[in-house]
Amino acid sequence: MKLRYNFLINEMGDYYIAIPTSEGVVEFNGIIKLQEKEAFIIEKLNADITEEELVKAVCEKFGCDEQEMKVRVGEILAQLKAEDLLV
Repeated sequence: MKLRYNFLINEMGDYYIAIPTSEGVVEFNGIIKLQEKEAFIIEKLNADITEEELVKAVCEKFGCDEQEMKVRVGEILAQLKAEDLLV
């Protein structure tokens, strides 16, 4: 799975924003405010990746519990699917 549009991630103080690039600018027409782990997930979803690979990458980067991260990644993916941002 991957994002429908590529997003550029920018750090803005204590949070990050994701801005769509190219055709996503017209179709999405907005930005997404993110925490650090969420920004990392969005960045990884710019390329094709499985949910398991995504969980593993987040845990390796941030040293978090894999079971807890499976739940959080699942929530984020569900939200992205609901917004029709995953393909």
